[in-house]
Formats: sequence, structure tokens, C-alpha cells
Amino acid sequence: MGQLAAIEKTVLETMSLLAARAVHTAWVAPGGPSFEQWELTRNVQAFLTSAKQSGTEKDITTLVSVTPAAGLVKGTDGPDWTLACVLVDVRAAISVESRMGYGLCAPMEWTQDRWRLAAGEVAAPAPSTWPGSALAARAGWLTWREQEDG
Repeated sequence: MGQLAAIEKTVLETMSLLAARAVHTAWVAPGGPSFEQWELTRNVQAFLTSAKQSGTEKDITTLVSVTPAAGLVKGTDGPDWTLACVLVDVRAAISVESRMGYGLCAPMEWTQDRWRLAAGEVAAPAPSTWPGSALAARAGWLTWREQEDG
């Protein structure tokens, strides 16, 4: 779940198709979703279009912050495969700040030394509820807590 959160945070905070492609290349296992079909690619494209950003990345005056808020395991198949979901709190400031809750689910598989996005069917969407709300708790989201070092 932590790996999926890091992938989601990196792609959404950069809001760059070039950065998204680099993350996709490094973290999607063979047979996983193509770059064009990847949900995070479509999210970046939708943001750039709706924010009227030109080119393939957000402009330097646009700020996006992403904070993991909750996690959900929809299922597992042995120790090396899980369907993980991460709900994030996304804040974007273009000319005014906007905020939303956004849930992402993806099949993850352990390959060699790390969790990567796995091949297979696209996961059913996670409920994109407001982080920390009663509706989020009813949907099964568990509050995200960063692990303290030491």
C-alpha cells in the first residue's frame, strides 16, 4: 500500500506526463496497464486540460500537494499479490486553492525486491469519499498513518 501511495503522490504532485511516463516505466510490471490506459495518466491529462495548462506538465505557478489519508486492501492472492487502494487528500492552487478526496485502487505484485503495479484487469474504482469522513469509514477506508523512524 505504501508503494502505491508513493506512486500516486509522485505522479499527481508533478502533474507531468513526462514524469508519469518515467514512473510508469519504472513501476508497472510487464503486462500491466499501458501508459495511455493507466488511470494516473488519464488523471494528469484531465487536470492539465481542466486547469487550462499548456503542454505536457503543469506550469510553474500551479502547486499540487498530495497527502495519503487512508488505505484499503480489497483482496489478496497469496503473499505476493494484493489489490491495494489509497485515498489521498489532493490540494491544487492555480489562482485559488481547490481540494478533493481521490481514491485509487491497483493490483500490486511483489517482483524481485519491490511492489509493482501488476498485470490484470483494471480494478473497480475505489469510493472517492472525503478523507476522515463517516462515509469513508463506512466504505472501509482505514486512516493513513506515517511510520515514525527509530
